[in-house]
Amino acid sequence: MTSSTISFQSVFRNQTIRQSIFDHVSLISQQQTSIGNPIDKIKWGPHQTNISLQGKDIVKLPHLAMISKYAMPWDFIKHYLPPRENVLFERRMHSITKYCGHPNARLDTLLQLLEWSPDYNPNQDVVTGLEKTYYSLLAINVVKSGHSDILTYLMNVYPNINLNKTKESAAEFGYLLILQILDTLEKGGNYSTNEMNRAAKNGHLSVVEYLHNQGAKCTDIAMDYSACRGHFDVLKFLHFNRSEGCTTDAMDGAASIGNMEILKFLHENRTEGCTNQALNSAAENGHLEVLKFIHLNKSDQCWTKQVMNVAAFKNHLEIVEWLHYNRSEGCTTNAMDRTTSLDIVKFLHFNRTEGCTKDAMDFATIDMTTSLDIIKFLNENRSEGCTTYAIDNVVLLENNFNIINYLTLYRTEGGSKKALENAATSNFCDLDMIIFLHETLHIECTEYVLVNAADKGRLDVIEYFHRLYPHRSDIWTTSVMNRASYGGHLNIVKFLHLNRSEGCTTNAMVWAAQRNHLNIVQFLHENRTEGATPKAMDMAAANGYFDILKYLHYNRNEGCSFEALDNATKNGFVEIIEFLYQNRTEGCSYQVLIKPNSQVATTYDALKYLIDNNALPATLLPDQLTKYKEYSKVSQDYEYIHLIDQYYQI
Repeated sequence: MTSSTISFQSVFRNQTIRQSIFDHVSLISQQQTSIGNPIDKIKWGPHQTNISLQGKDIVKLPHLAMISKYAMPWDFIKHYLPPRENVLFERRMHSITKYCGHPNARLDTLLQLLEWSPDYNPNQDVVTGLEKTYYSLLAINVVKSGHSDILTYLMNVYPNINLNKTKESAAEFGYLLILQILDTLEKGGNYSTNEMNRAAKNGHLSVVEYLHNQGAKCTDIAMDYSACRGHFDVLKFLHFNRSEGCTTDAMDGAASIGNMEILKFLHENRTEGCTNQALNSAAENGHLEVLKFIHLNKSDQCWTKQVMNVAAFKNHLEIVEWLHYNRSEGCTTNAMDRTTSLDIVKFLHFNRTEGCTKDAMDFATIDMTTSLDIIKFLNENRSEGCTTYAIDNVVLLENNFNIINYLTLYRTEGGSKKALENAATSNFCDLDMIIFLHETLHIECTEYVLVNAADKGRLDVIEYFHRLYPHRSDIWTTSVMNRASYGGHLNIVKFLHLNRSEGCTTNAMVWAAQRNHLNIVQFLHENRTEGATPKAMDMAAANGYFDILKYLHYNRNEGCSFEALDNATKNGFVEIIEFLYQNRTEGCSYQVLIKPNSQVATTYDALKYLIDNNALPATLLPDQLTKYKEYSKVSQDYEYIHLIDQYYQI
């Protein structure tokens, strides 16, 4: 058995290698947690699920992912590394570059990879100073991962690699040794103010001291950052050893995080002071001691009503009480309007005169644990009342019946049509609640009530309003069946077909095809006459819904457009591409050449099928060629680009 044919199982018989790989994969799995903007996660959920891969799965990944993405050790890689000549040059260069900057990279493995690819050469062009995309960010990523040994090796072997901003990154991440290496070898350029600013921001005192001794400069941002982040040792060093000083942002930031030590130091040793932002952020974050300190020591500070407003909004009763008894600014109606604390509502009501507006009762439902108690108190003790928003909003929330019932019994505002429209989409409103809103509160049914109900699969709501209003053309439209088709609710589609006359539009079948609802596509085809558009096949092809694609092809005559083959190719649906090529005549456009789905292993096979069958456009127009070249310069889809370049002899 040779190293090129050795099996995965035989490798794992070696206990040392097996344990090393398990440890490596486990570490990588921890690093491959959900990625994305935290706000996006709150709205839509994680972008990526942390699925732990086994070694045999990693081997199957395309584009040498075992090197570039998972940085597996050489003891693993060497058994599955293909011959150099079988891997595109650009892919080899890219994979090694990515490996170098991976947190798990090791110099011994890198040396083996370079022996496998001795043509690796990340030096910048001596004339233009440019570097290829597959070498981009090499040194910066090595620095960010803290690989001083790899960086030293690369600088010695490739003296012209791009070291731009490496000192900045080393300082930012606190890698003093790397900074010293760059200085010793006179690499990485001169220092700017960014290095010390970023080191101070992240609390790297040893780096700040080193940079200071090296003659590096900073700005007042350095001290501001250190104060805002709570890095007291860095702050003191900058104050006693440098002259840049700080701005009011320093004390504002210390107040925001409640760091009394820094706040007192700045007050006693600096003259910049703070702004009302210090007060607002301290109140918002519950830092009463900060407010007390500024109250006693900063007589010139500008206090405003906003301080009590934000304290109330964040439900900090102790701060609201202290401000009331120790300050004279008071608050505005926003304080009672925006709090979700019953205790604060009561305190403001009994001790202050600003009062509230209708917003207080309207927005009380933000926190369902206290909303009913606040609504009761406001109703029994104040006269502002509420608006229809109170009921309109609460139907979307869990455990809403008691609040709706109370508002109905003791208030007269009722709800607007938005209440019923929201209820039709709510997971917390059964049919009884829908009936209550409509018949007891006399909230009108609109087209959007039915559209929302169809979209959510609420056949009970559809049937109820059908019985009540069988002839209202203002609420029964084609949009109802369209949305039921989109949502995949065949029972509603059937009911509307059998009991209503509005029908649907071509969107019904298009959306059903787009959403992979084959049963609805079949029903619409067999029972209705509206038909579809080429978009139905286009969307089925783009999303890989082969059964729907075949059904539409064999049973309907709308056909598709070139977008079907374009998007199926970009997404790597080889089976669909073969079918379209063999059974359709629309072909593809030059768009098939641009931006394939890089996460899909089969995009290369998909494009190769088109090339092998001469299915690409015969020539490219000048503007098309320009767009392709612009894309190819920045693309990392090297194999894809290589096929196209060969085909068009670019």
